[in-house]
Amino acid sequence: MKIVLVISINLFFALVGYYYKNKIKKEIDVLEFLKDFISFYETNLVLYKNDIHEIFNNYKITQKNKNAKQLNIFENNDNYLKINEENLKEYVSNEYTNGLIIKYFSSIGMSDYLFEKEKLLNFKNVLSNKIIVLEKELKEKGSLFFKIMLAIGMVLSILIW
Repeated sequence: MKIVLVISINLFFALVGYYYKNKIKKEIDVLEFLKDFISFYETNLVLYKNDIHEIFNNYKITQKNKNAKQLNIFENNDNYLKINEENLKEYVSNEYTNGLIIKYFSSIGMSDYLFEKEKLLNFKNVLSNKIIVLEKELKEKGSLFFKIMLAIGMVLSILIW
């Protein structure tokens, strides 16, 4: 009976640590996905504007082979591209970053070429900086939290034993 209790305690603390670490990894993956989409949009943005709907459909086709799970954050209508706020909140925990992403995608494709290009580069820089911060947080806090939770589980197991 002690063995089952010790194993379940270790498993519980390991899962809590893994959940926190995995949450940060998912946020990094979504932000890199958005950055990849912005890069794709930048290459398809020309003086003779392609429709945002066409660009998004072409991007979806390229992502089918990559098994992109993050495509569910987009709501694709015929005329515009919109972010699904509930799905975005599932991945990105920071409210400021959520608002920034929603604001950018609500105004995407509605400006002239030069302003759209400038806005795109600024948003790409913001995403790059946020990814760097999250990778640092994953390295410092995520892995550390996982290891601390494993250590707490082991200490409790030793005390119970």
